[in-house]
Amino acid sequence: VRTSVLVREMMLQYSPLKPLALVLKQYLVEKGLNDPFVGGLTSYGLVIMIVSILQKHFPHGIPADKRVLGTAFVLFLREFAQFGVAQRGVWIYTAEHSTDVERAAAAEECCRVIADMERTVKSPLYILDPLDRRNNIGRTCFGVHQVIQAFAEALEAIQLSPVRPDADNPGGPPSTWSTLGSVFLTGHHRHVVTLVTQVWCPRENPVPSKPTITVDQWAASAKSVLETLDHKLRICPWCGHRPHTSTCTIKSLLGTFPSLNL
Repeated sequence: VRTSVLVREMMLQYSPLKPLALVLKQYLVEKGLNDPFVGGLTSYGLVIMIVSILQKHFPHGIPADKRVLGTAFVLFLREFAQFGVAQRGVWIYTAEHSTDVERAAAAEECCRVIADMERTVKSPLYILDPLDRRNNIGRTCFGVHQVIQAFAEALEAIQLSPVRPDADNPGGPPSTWSTLGSVFLTGHHRHVVTLVTQVWCPRENPVPSKPTITVDQWAASAKSVLETLDHKLRICPWCGHRPHTSTCTIKSLLGTFPSLNL
């Protein structure tokens, strides 16, 4: 419960946190690296990693700039696409650390905690829980090298992509390609956004329900299909006769709907 409250508070404080967490979580899902029971990265650990980047690069608050989301995404990948992060560890500051002096003291404490952990129980990754510094959220992430490699691949995809694929045609139709889309190999990031919102935010973004049809409507459609086949084949497509044989499955099915006299 305390963890959920903390995450909600951080999402209110850091506006890029939620979209970054959703996109990165989906990326790890597609790489098979999201399940902590098989050595993947936990969602809580991912949130702490994102917040650590936002605190590091935006210490005075998140600027009101729509480009900050993309900037934070790249900064995250640059930070965690390095294998040194496994030994360096990850932590965040809480509301108690409002001044530079308090943050420096907190950082020193976190480094001391990680050093103690290394001497006692070696872990593949150190992500300190802000609610309890002695709780290492990354202790089950045995696939940390695969996670880091996945982030490195995402960063490379961004670096190899052109800055603006439609810059030569500003008045033309919307591009079918985007930088984030290239990370997911889906073309444009709108496909990623649609997938993420449907999978992780179904209540906030409900998928339109498919129109329902009645049994009679379905039967009428089936009748139309069978009539077309009957007209073209001149025989029953199932039993091969006309009229139907006594064991014909279609005859048995249509017998449920007497009005469909085929």
